[in-house]
Amino acid sequence: MRQEDHEAKALATFGRECTFVHEFLDQYFSAYGPYHRIVLHHQRGIELIKTAFPNEDPDLIEKVAIQHIRDDLHGSMPHDWWEFDTTIEYLDHVISKKCKRPPGRLLERMKKLYPEDFNARKRPWTVQGKTMYYIRKADLADPEREAFQKFLVATCRNAPVPPGEIPGSTAWWHDYQAFARGEDPYLGIKAMSGFPKED
Repeated sequence: MRQEDHEAKALATFGRECTFVHEFLDQYFSAYGPYHRIVLHHQRGIELIKTAFPNEDPDLIEKVAIQHIRDDLHGSMPHDWWEFDTTIEYLDHVISKKCKRPPGRLLERMKKLYPEDFNARKRPWTVQGKTMYYIRKADLADPEREAFQKFLVATCRNAPVPPGEIPGSTAWWHDYQAFARGEDPYLGIKAMSGFPKED
């Protein structure tokens, strides 16, 4: 949708155009074209808007941003950029070809916005030509390791990984951290115990 259409719908629905929300979400359109949506069109992107505009109503930001994202993604509302059906590396390659510029622009942008997603915990693992990701046991403290593994089992998450390592993705890791803080999105496993709490 065009920005003016997003603004008109927000005005009709919430009583404000909230131009700043739409501009923030689409700020990378000029650089990446339609591929810009992987950068901010998800729940983590919404959190960045709230941080950038602390004097605005966070509930209004959330509602307007969710409407914007769902309109652009045909009803979908991802939690994380990892939930898009492609990889940053592939999109970075496509953008460099279309824009006739050296590769790496999108990848560097994502590293700046989400540095925790590119730390040593995540390791690539190629299975039948598809890049999976896993978390090294050695990178997790013993209590955290056991708790994360219990979480994966309880939520029926699995992926082929090198022997002895832990299947993982950024989305899974954030879900686990939310669970550990008591923000439990999985009602069926509330009875689980032994999860470390974050300060």
